[in-house]
Formats: sequence, C-alpha cells, structure tokens
Amino acid sequence: MQPAVTTLVAGVVALVLSGCCALVPCHPATALIGTVTSPEGTPLASAQINLYGTQLVTNSNGCFKARLPDALPFTFAATAQGYKAVQVPAKPGFYRTSIVLFPELAAQPSRVDWLRLSVKEYEEASCQ
Repeated sequence: MQPAVTTLVAGVVALVLSGCCALVPCHPATALIGTVTSPEGTPLASAQINLYGTQLVTNSNGCFKARLPDALPFTFAATAQGYKAVQVPAKPGFYRTSIVLFPELAAQPSRVDWLRLSVKEYEEASCQ
C-alpha cells in the first residue's frame, strides 16, 4: 500500500475503534438528581426514569441519581403506572430535577422542572 492509503486506513480503523470521540471531545454528560411526585407532593416509588435510553427506577422516596454521557435518543422521560408520562429533551450539565406526574385522567400535562447545579452540589447531593 502507498503511505497515504495506509494512513487513511489507519485513521478509519482508529475512528471505528474509538468512535466519534477521536475527532471531537467526547459527549457531554448529564448528571441528574431528582424526585418524582404526584401533584399533591406524594413521592412516587418505583417510577421509571429513562435518560439517553438507560432505565432507572426511583427509590421509596421517589428519588433517583444518575450521571451518563449523552447518547441517542437525546431524551429524558419519566413514567409511573396510573400517571401521564413526560418526555423532554435531555440537557447536558448538572441538574436537580423535579418531576410532577399527573394522573392519567387529569387535564394537566406532567412536567419536569430543571435547576442547574454545580459539580460540587451534585456530588454532595444524595437520595434519602
């Protein structure tokens, strides 16, 4: 092989093995700590959280904590049996989320509120 072709093949192999991070800085992460509640403020234990396709489950206090690199699909969603699901675009960065799921027959849509955190605030936060 000629040197230019060898270099090109080596570059393609490196890209395939390392992903797109070989060309640009790796994907930004999303770090969330949050709670899922009913409109009355009751924690929803075992609510399903989906961040970038990764499934999480809330604890007995309706709390979850996750830190994941972004990936397709670029979404954040929460569901619980008997309640309206909510799905929104995921945001890179560190956040405290407050998710309110409304009953399936309610007129109001479920919602997600985002509060930006510092790295230190996120690392010190815990699910109780």
